[in-house]
Amino acid sequence: MNARRILALAATLLVLASICPASPSSAEGLTPLLGSITVHKFSDSNRDGMQNGEEADLENWPMRIYRWDEGQSPVLVAERSTDGTGQATFGDLEPGRYKAWEADQECWEPTTPATSWDGGYYQVVQLEEGESTFIEFGNLYECAPPPGLGSITAYKFDDTNRSGAREGEEEGIEGWLFRLYFVGDSIQLFAEDVTGPAGGVTFTDVPPGLYKVWEEMPECWEPTTPGRRWNDGYYQMVQLHPHEEPTFRFGNTNTCTAPPEICVDLEKTGPETAEPGDVITYNFQVRNCGDIAFEGGVQVYDPLFGDDPIWSGSLGLGQIIEFDMPYTLPGDHCGDFANSAWVIGHVPGYPEARDDDSWTVRVICEPEPCLRIRKILEGAFTDPYADEPPPDLPEPVDHIRVRAGWPTRFHLTIEVENCGNVNLTGVEVDDVIENWMAPRTVLECSHGSPPEMRPPGDDGPGLDPIVWTIGDLPAGQSGYLKLLIETLRDPHDQYAPTLPDQVIEINRGAMVHAVAPGFVASDATTEGITLTMQPSDNEHVSLITPRLPYSTPWAYMIFTSATAPTSAESP
Repeated sequence: MNARRILALAATLLVLASICPASPSSAEGLTPLLGSITVHKFSDSNRDGMQNGEEADLENWPMRIYRWDEGQSPVLVAERSTDGTGQATFGDLEPGRYKAWEADQECWEPTTPATSWDGGYYQVVQLEEGESTFIEFGNLYECAPPPGLGSITAYKFDDTNRSGAREGEEEGIEGWLFRLYFVGDSIQLFAEDVTGPAGGVTFTDVPPGLYKVWEEMPECWEPTTPGRRWNDGYYQMVQLHPHEEPTFRFGNTNTCTAPPEICVDLEKTGPETAEPGDVITYNFQVRNCGDIAFEGGVQVYDPLFGDDPIWSGSLGLGQIIEFDMPYTLPGDHCGDFANSAWVIGHVPGYPEARDDDSWTVRVICEPEPCLRIRKILEGAFTDPYADEPPPDLPEPVDHIRVRAGWPTRFHLTIEVENCGNVNLTGVEVDDVIENWMAPRTVLECSHGSPPEMRPPGDDGPGLDPIVWTIGDLPAGQSGYLKLLIETLRDPHDQYAPTLPDQVIEINRGAMVHAVAPGFVASDATTEGITLTMQPSDNEHVSLITPRLPYSTPWAYMIFTSATAPTSAESP
């Protein structure tokens, strides 16, 4: 090559270098720009190789990235599982050829192009410098659900601190709708139910497979635990294996500001019995039970005292006012004397609030004996979360320890009232505490002789008779007996309840009998008290239902005049 041609070639190269300068990342000595590969797994129920409609993302699917240079064996770079969106991202990748690999799982077949290799399937990716690429992996579930039924439990709680975990006194939410969807060739509703008092709901007899655990999302609520929005709610995915019983927690927080509650409450009370012409006293109590003051005033009306208000004034937030009104009963009235009163409260800019209440006085013109009885159960007074025998709580709680190593204590009160105008004698109450409870201590006894208690150390199940001898009970008086009762233990040294859903019968009914001169009496028996345990999200603690304190309705003795004529003596 002559000198003139060499000079021409050199000039051409200089021009090309000025027009097409070398890339900085490709220049000798500089590091190339790194890229990334994101893989996405989805359930391709219609086999079209694309995600559409209600086809679900597949979570927890193992994925790998291999570097595969020409003429070399693949080298593993990284591996991870897909997240709740069905994605896994592999970053900091140099330019070159890669294998994006998915694990082969039983009953799932690929629907996007892929090659079988090393216990799975792969797609080839040629990654350019600084490139971020996205690869779809579709799969179809082709197996019928195998045998081995399990269950899926969801717990709903009010996540007031938005932490995503149930903490402190955050309560379960009752009545929240949950649905369970089976994800196969299509998404099918398997079951639906609402949460119970503790915020839990359990779907039983669930075949193995892939499921969506879906919750409704009412207005003003937003989720605080991981989940994906779908079908006007949120869901979490679960791959249920034979006999599994997984539990999921769904936290939510209320985002709306509630409007003020406008509430006024009236309670009118008075004597239960009186005689014709008596001057009786009605008591009125008015309470602001809302969260805003009645700046427009409050008025109380009672037709017994005319058309004008019997009280009028302002009622601040949480304020209570109380007053009495005397009234003379008609001299010729016998039987029930009833009337109603009402209160009206005014808050500017809001509808008026109203509450009504009534009171009935039984006006007795002839001797009329009356005796009634009821029972009240309070508790529990034992800390269900303690790790050792705890002291009694000052205030009761509504949860109980399951299979505890010590007893749980309750207060049982029996009330008896002479609701007539005849003095009664020989008043006595009989009751029986059933198998899984025992009376331990008489806390209070207003009248007569208290019953005997079960001695300390006797903790086995059995029946405990209660005999409370009151004796005389004058007209208008009442008496009460308060007992400390506690749970008993089984042969395995575990105190009741020993199951999270156990039913415990406290007693079947207390009976009272008495003597009224000139009358024949039939005994009165209260209803029994039975507790049912509701499982909570803590396997060692159950919720007590019904909520305590619980009172049985009053039971009345029936008195018949001993001098009433028989049918043969009737004229």
